Amino acid sequence: MDRGDLVIKSIALNKELEAILAPYSNNTEFISHIRAPLAVEGRVLGTSSDNNHWPLLPLYVAQSINGEWTHALPFAAAMQFMLTAADIFDDLEDDDNILTGFTGLSKPVRMNIGSTLILLAYAAFARMNNLVSYQIFHSALETLTGYFIQSSSGQHEDLSGSLSSCFDETAYIAHIQKTSASQIQCACHIGAILSTDDPGVIASFADFGKYVGTALQLCNDIRDITTGKDICGKKVTLPVIFARNGSLHDQSNYIDYIYDARTPVTDDPEPVKRVLFQSGGVHYTLLQAQKFIHLAVDQLESLRPSKVNISLLSPFLNMAGFNE
Repeated sequence: MDRGDLVIKSIALNKELEAILAPYSNNTEFISHIRAPLAVEGRVLGTSSDNNHWPLLPLYVAQSINGEWTHALPFAAAMQFMLTAADIFDDLEDDDNILTGFTGLSKPVRMNIGSTLILLAYAAFARMNNLVSYQIFHSALETLTGYFIQSSSGQHEDLSGSLSSCFDETAYIAHIQKTSASQIQCACHIGAILSTDDPGVIASFADFGKYVGTALQLCNDIRDITTGKDICGKKVTLPVIFARNGSLHDQSNYIDYIYDARTPVTDDPEPVKRVLFQSGGVHYTLLQAQKFIHLAVDQLESLRPSKVNISLLSPFLNMAGFNE
C-alpha cells in the first residue's frame, strides 16, 4: 500500500469527519466525548499504523473499480460513526469499556453518545446525496441499514446466550458472518454500489468482503486464544469447537467441563490453551482463515482485469492474516 496515497486518504477522511462535527463544535465537552471513541486503535482518528487502514477500505474499493474514491468519503465517515456507536453499545451490554476506553462516564451519558453517533452517521451519509444519483443513494442507504440490523440480530444471539454452548462449526461461521464479518462486507458492498452499476461486480465485492471479514475474525479468534482473553471469558470460538468435536474422548470431556456455565471461570488459561494448540484447533482455524481469503481472491479474479484493480486491495488481504 503506497504510504503517500494512504496519508492522502486518511487526511481526506479526517476532514470529512471534521466537516460533519463542525456545526456542533461550540459544545466542546460534548464533542470531546464524541471524538474519544473515534480515536481508539483501529478507528478513523486512531494512531496505530497497523490497524488504521480499515477505515479507508470503502475508498480503496471505490478506487479499485473506477479509479475515483472521493465520492465514497461520506460513506466511509458514516461507517466510522456507526461502528463506533456499535462499540459503545457493545461495551454497555458487556458492562465494560474494552472497545471504547471510556472511563468515568455514566451509562446514560455513554448511551447518549452512542445515539448521537448513529445520528451523525446518517448526517454523513446525507452528504453523498449530491455526489451520486438518487437511485444509487437509496440503494446504498437501504444496504447500510440492512447490514446493521443483521448485525444487531447476531448481537441478540450473543446476549440471549443461544450460541453460548453451541459447538457447531457451520452455525459459528454463519454467526460471525452475520456480526463482525458483516462490517467488512458492508464496506465492500456499498463501496461497489457507489462506483459501478454492474450487478456482477457489486455481488463479487459483497462476497469478497464477507470472506475477508470471516478470515479476519478467525485470525482474531486465534489471537484471543493466544492471549487467553477468550479462554478467561469462556467464549466458544472455532479453535474450541474443533478441539471439542475431535476424536479424543478425554479432550472433549475437558472442553465440555471448562465451557460449562456451572464451571467457575479459570484464572489460568494456560492448560486450556495447551489443549487447543495440541488438538490442532488453532492450526485448523488458521487453515480455515486462509481458505476464506482464497475464496475472497477468487471473487475478484473472476472479474475481467478491466473491471477491478485487485492490487489496491491486496494489503487488506495481508492484514486479514493472509501472507503468500
